[in-house]
Amino acid sequence: MDIVFHNPHAIWFKENISCYFAGTKSISKYDYLFEYVYKSNSRIRVLVDTSCRASLFRGSLKFIDNPVYDFYAWVILNRLSFFKFEIITDVRKLKETDVLFSFLYGSFTYVDITDFEEPTLFLNRLNSTNAFKVVHLTHYGYNPEFGSRNTQLAGIDLFVGENNLHKNSDFFRNFFSWCHKDVLVLPYVPQERFKAKKEFSKRVNKALSTGTLTHKILDPNFIQFFGSDCLQPMRYELSQSAQNFELYIDSLITNIQEYRVVGKDLKKSILEMPVARIKGFFKYL
Repeated sequence: MDIVFHNPHAIWFKENISCYFAGTKSISKYDYLFEYVYKSNSRIRVLVDTSCRASLFRGSLKFIDNPVYDFYAWVILNRLSFFKFEIITDVRKLKETDVLFSFLYGSFTYVDITDFEEPTLFLNRLNSTNAFKVVHLTHYGYNPEFGSRNTQLAGIDLFVGENNLHKNSDFFRNFFSWCHKDVLVLPYVPQERFKAKKEFSKRVNKALSTGTLTHKILDPNFIQFFGSDCLQPMRYELSQSAQNFELYIDSLITNIQEYRVVGKDLKKSILEMPVARIKGFFKYL
């Protein structure tokens, strides 16, 4: 069976195009999944289509926002080999022996969705394919009603994540009531920056809190269920109380809202930052 990555360039793998041109840090949280497949195969098939809800090229570069162009720019940015990829642009070309790997957030739901806009044609075609369809549930808390509806229409065969949400989450069971299977738990694989560089006896005796406070929840269903618009309440409390725990915890938590540009700086960001970043982009060619 062949693993087929669905829009691997969009959000979750490697250096992200949108983050690069915005000058912010990419997530790269699941790179170990991509790296394993990339290094283990001489040829990788990818489904590249318009189902990604995240705009990759922004501002003055948005006119070139095309799924295939986006993918090739991502390949160049991450110094990957063009010759290792076979691009599929139509989900109907998936084979029975294919395992399609996609992410819920970005393809089936997103932060600012207000209605059921997902193209039913794509979902119906995905449902009708004989490929085995796997979806990672990361950030499924954003507009869960929307994500649940779309994955059900798409006929997803297996959910994977960092927890067996079907077993352990009332929230998941409430919104994904149609799903009666366990969520396959993927192992946690620490990134390279967490590699031990000092002997344990020589390390500072402190805990470490890290991560990014992501977008506030707008969905009223989430807010009603939890009584909060915060997706990561424990991370938020640690970041707000960092000074109180300096003796015990080093906090490296950042806030994604700090990267947002507003007011008079927005025009400057749109006109100047992409130009500066695209000049730097040529060093990867």
